[in-house]
Amino acid sequence: MEARLRMKNIIIIIVGIAIYITIIFSVYKAIVKASFKHKKVVVSSIFVIITVFQIICAINFQSRPIWDFPVIQKFARDFNGEYLWGYEYIAQYPNNLFLYGIFKVMYKLANLIGFYNYDLIGIIFNMICIDLSALFTFLTVKKAFNSYNKGIFGLIIFATISPIFVYTSIYYTDTLSMLFAPLMIYIFLFLKDEKNIKKNIAYSLLLGVTTVIGMMLKMTVIIVLIAILIRWIFSSTKAVYKIVSISSIIAIMLCMFVCKSFVTQKLYERYGIKEEKQIPYTHWIMMGLKGNGGYNEEDFQYTQSFKTKEEKTSANITEIKNRISNMIETKNLKFVVNKFLYTWGDGTYFCLNKVVYKFGDTKTELKHFQDSWKVKAYVSVSQIRHISMLLLILSSYFVFIKRENKDNEKDVEIISKLVILGTVAFFMLWEARSRYLVNFIPVLIIAEIYGIESLIYKFESRKMKMLNEGKRKK
Repeated sequence: MEARLRMKNIIIIIVGIAIYITIIFSVYKAIVKASFKHKKVVVSSIFVIITVFQIICAINFQSRPIWDFPVIQKFARDFNGEYLWGYEYIAQYPNNLFLYGIFKVMYKLANLIGFYNYDLIGIIFNMICIDLSALFTFLTVKKAFNSYNKGIFGLIIFATISPIFVYTSIYYTDTLSMLFAPLMIYIFLFLKDEKNIKKNIAYSLLLGVTTVIGMMLKMTVIIVLIAILIRWIFSSTKAVYKIVSISSIIAIMLCMFVCKSFVTQKLYERYGIKEEKQIPYTHWIMMGLKGNGGYNEEDFQYTQSFKTKEEKTSANITEIKNRISNMIETKNLKFVVNKFLYTWGDGTYFCLNKVVYKFGDTKTELKHFQDSWKVKAYVSVSQIRHISMLLLILSSYFVFIKRENKDNEKDVEIISKLVILGTVAFFMLWEARSRYLVNFIPVLIIAEIYGIESLIYKFESRKMKMLNEGKRKK
């Protein structure tokens, strides 16, 4: 019975992928050839549709109090210093200090005007960040291809990724940091063509500042900068511009990190937070080498069993060596495959583990919620959409288009591919989960467009070749 259901699901997904790719190819061709009289109205209409679906999801779903989310929210809403666990939490996870600071400021400002619906504030802020992600995806695609129509197509692609809407009520770092990847690439497109040294430095400083702010929300944002710098270093731009630019980026980032470290230290001293309680980065590498590579409570307790940060780090490194050695000895390729599928095989991006339906008695229970036919249908649609996107992205790595005199197209294509490769490599080492891909969704969309272009180019080239061969035979 289970085998039949599994086979049925596989067939549904295969048919669904074929249908989706056929539709998306048709939409792409139609939009690229279309002559829009009021392009801004079209773009505005798509944003209205996105916003409407966000509001519907915000009304119907609520975030479940799991992960670090409830601790940060409760700590940010504590104006009397009574929630002592908040200080303990920040000591363990200083990476969420900036997020805590953002919500603390927003909630204090809301209090000043007598508004106390903190969840609504978080949801609205999250919606703004998601919509900005869509905006910069549109602008980046538009500038990369020098085509308003392709920018519109990028926006439509963005709107087809349904988990983005479900994530509306989950105002956490995954969606709040999503705008930084397309924004950074967009800034780079201005920087790389700038021949004025002062403007070059200005764009470089802006890129550096954007990167640091993004990293304070989600460390993996650095992958985008690394991809940009690799492309920048190997570009044909004059060395003097590259030296000035890269030096400016590094300088501003170092200054910001020094300032961040200073402020963090002062906060630790003021509130008596002990740095030795911090969970070291080695912990997440160690955790990423066990089971499916995701969160592991046993590993967490193991790290916590050591008193100081130095002891934790040392114990983690020893365990990392043991696990890598064991994998090499046993040639455990199954672990690699399982971890990759766990990270990249979930089209819902883990959102259903974080939300519940707001209405009804039994549906508020996660089990009943996840077992409903509507959710199962949603999962199937999300899987079809996600796998289709990955297949289209993969195709762009094997089908190359000669892009003469189209530097922006080349640059963004190379950067998006480097980001994806970097993300795959990073999460093969680090503790992983499908929701950690959410902030890279704009890059995946951009890469998907290149995949669509590559296949259409391949099909049309083959068609032309067959026609030419037919003419020669005649």
